Amino acid sequence: MNKLTLMITAVVAALITGCKSGNNDNNKTERTEDLQAKKLLQGIWVDSDEENVVFKVKGDTIYYPDSLSQPVRFAIYGDTLEMQNSVIATRGDSAWKCQMAEFIQEELEDRPFTAGIEEGIAALKIALAVYDSSRNGRTVSL
Repeated sequence: MNKLTLMITAVVAALITGCKSGNNDNNKTERTEDLQAKKLLQGIWVDSDEENVVFKVKGDTIYYPDSLSQPVRFAIYGDTLEMQNSVIATRGDSAWKCQMAEFIQEELEDRPFTAGIEEGIAALKIALAVYDSSRNGRTVSL
């Protein structure tokens, strides 16, 4: 898959997610977290067949035993456990994947974007200057 197709797919996914969540105030209802259910989940959870640790719940966070999984915040509403701030990219992933994960997470959580259009334009100018410098064998001033 080429970069353009990947970028278009990511943008479309972000738009669909944004449209899905919507801003219709008529559909918003006040939800109360079930703190008793959260309290019952606390502790280390073990697979009863093999007696391996599956995860640990401490406070409002789920921790996994493997080194690749990031801790995940959660909340319980009624009979639903909602994962919050889940990270799609982990340490060791490409910078682009981490940036896209952050962008998507900001959209899902309706947070302001950490990088705006000005940062994007500046990064593009730098990348184009690098290509120009490489192609022409000279220093390019920004």
